[in-house]
Amino acid sequence: MTIVFTDDKAGNTYSVTDVKLIPSWFGKEYNATSIRTTVENGVATVTLEFPYITQFSNPKVTLCINGKKTTFKVCQ
Repeated sequence: MTIVFTDDKAGNTYSVTDVKLIPSWFGKEYNATSIRTTVENGVATVTLEFPYITQFSNPKVTLCINGKKTTFKVCQ
């Protein structure tokens, strides 16, 4: 499973760590298997890869951006 998001207020440096996918049933958290970040003209593009999951609904992703923990819902 791949999730891509952008942040247009990234500045010059953008660090993404501690990424977890949390399905709505909260049974198990899935760590990202790959995190790729590029920053161009102050806009960060982040690509997150997770193990293949056969069933999920309305998952959330938790992660740290430049050391600050945040959570967002994934649109399917």
